[in-house]
Amino acid sequence: MNSMKCLMGSRKKINLFLLSLGIIFLLSNCKINAFEIARSLDELGRPRMFVHFIDIPGGEAIYIEFPDAGEMLIYGGEYDDVETVKERLNDLFEKKEGYFTSKLKGFLGWQQKINTVILRYPREETVKGVVEIIGKAEVENLYGPLEQKGSISPPYAGVPSSLVEFFLYFNPPYTPGWTTEMRKKQVTTNYKEVKRGRRIKTPEQIESDVEIEVFNPYTPVRYYEYIRRCDAPEWVEDRAVVVRVRFNEVSFLFIGNIEKNMGSKFATAGSSLKSDIVEISSPCLEYPSVLDNIKPEVIVFPKSRKKVKDIYSDKLGYKARIYSFYRKSRLIFITDGKKVYLE
Repeated sequence: MNSMKCLMGSRKKINLFLLSLGIIFLLSNCKINAFEIARSLDELGRPRMFVHFIDIPGGEAIYIEFPDAGEMLIYGGEYDDVETVKERLNDLFEKKEGYFTSKLKGFLGWQQKINTVILRYPREETVKGVVEIIGKAEVENLYGPLEQKGSISPPYAGVPSSLVEFFLYFNPPYTPGWTTEMRKKQVTTNYKEVKRGRRIKTPEQIESDVEIEVFNPYTPVRYYEYIRRCDAPEWVEDRAVVVRVRFNEVSFLFIGNIEKNMGSKFATAGSSLKSDIVEISSPCLEYPSVLDNIKPEVIVFPKSRKKVKDIYSDKLGYKARIYSFYRKSRLIFITDGKKVYLE
């Protein structure tokens, strides 16, 4: 009888222990996958990370100021969008540095510094746009899906002009017309190919808990693929650079445009893509299963908010906050790694 009581008592203890473990697991998951929307900046601690969604036609320019130091631009726009992005960044620098300091730097020919630029799509117009950006700003690191070198040589027969510009930027021939500054830029701008599973290193001076992880493309784009297929929208967008930026407990997933092939991959990989805030563009509307699996608390979209709500109201299996930066100069999220404030 005593042994039976002991056995029943031990079972109760085991059940209570397992129940406790389950509660702890659920609470820990809630803490990781949820964050608070702050009502004012005063609710946020320090350091802080700023994420700027800049309004250009494709909604493909995201500028991130890291918590302690350094900055990153994710660019997937057209060549003609570069000037708009430059204007928005000039406004930002003017606000941060002051009007007279900013104007003096411009007068003296000082260039904007962007620690890291991500070439988002292997698309001709985007490649040309990124070449323009790194030609007009002080860029330390450039990441993208394109290989840097290949069998590109004069007379460049059949090679798109954007790829020639890209190749020559990093592998310039000896030309008497090149200035010392132009040569120096080729040396100081480091280009690295990205593929799924790679971690992008934030600037060395950053001490805060920031992690940047690549989820797409699965393999870098070789130059001969680019020559043949850079005009095919589905091929381009299936090889878009998709990254997640996590600062402490808050994570941003930047998806952009996805087509059918990539949509099916992402729909089955929802658990690994878990993020609090997801940035998407229009083709994602056709694949709500992607968002159903990721279950972000916030969806950021470059089109009108009403249009997104109307489309998602029937398709999305859960309720999410939807923010649009349609017809705004920019939409800014500020986070201390625990709470998020929308400016």
